[in-house]
Amino acid sequence: VAGLLYLCVGVLGCVEFLPVPGGVRGNVLNSYRIDDALINVGRIALGLTVSIGIALMVIPCRSAIRRLTCPDASAGDAD
Repeated sequence: VAGLLYLCVGVLGCVEFLPVPGGVRGNVLNSYRIDDALINVGRIALGLTVSIGIALMVIPCRSAIRRLTCPDASAGDAD
């Protein structure tokens, strides 16, 4: 099932971006017009996903570093 989905996404990507004059840019979202409402929703969603993902990685890392460097302070740690 996963392989079929991967194949479909690849084929549809080729169908969408092969006829682009000058090729595809490094960021695929930059290949679309700036006033395309659906792509702007995708840009906002991608920005939120990255922002939330960074926070989800940084908070546990901060807690682990704090526990390693200050073992006495971990008793009062609420997380």
